Amino acid sequence: MKAILSVILASVILFLSSGFKVATHFCGDVAVSSSFSISGTVEGCGMEMETKNDCNSEEPIINKANCCNDAVVNLEIQDDYQPSEKSFVDVDFQSIQVFAYVYIQNLIEGNRELTFKEYSPPLVQHDIQVENQVFLI
Repeated sequence: MKAILSVILASVILFLSSGFKVATHFCGDVAVSSSFSISGTVEGCGMEMETKNDCNSEEPIINKANCCNDAVVNLEIQDDYQPSEKSFVDVDFQSIQVFAYVYIQNLIEGNRELTFKEYSPPLVQHDIQVENQVFLI
């Protein structure tokens, strides 16, 4: 079970660290298409305006407003984290002392088996099976 979970988490981290883009094509104010991709290219609806780069033509160039827009959202993990730099000097010596004391106490008293022979269980005051009417058949 742990191996399956670790493979799933590793694949999720790999997928998110590679990054992907959500590209949406708007025609007017209506979202026509959306797609997940790595490159972020958007398929058009066919109504995009083509620009003419013909400098030799005598027709005046009129800029019309394009009704189509593309929105690309980049989704990826930010890797601007700072690794921790903890040195041995920052360790609290009181915690080391407590750890050593507890470890030594467990070595000395750890093999002792606890028995409760001198204690008897409490007396049954009520018959629980009869009170709850639960009987083995």
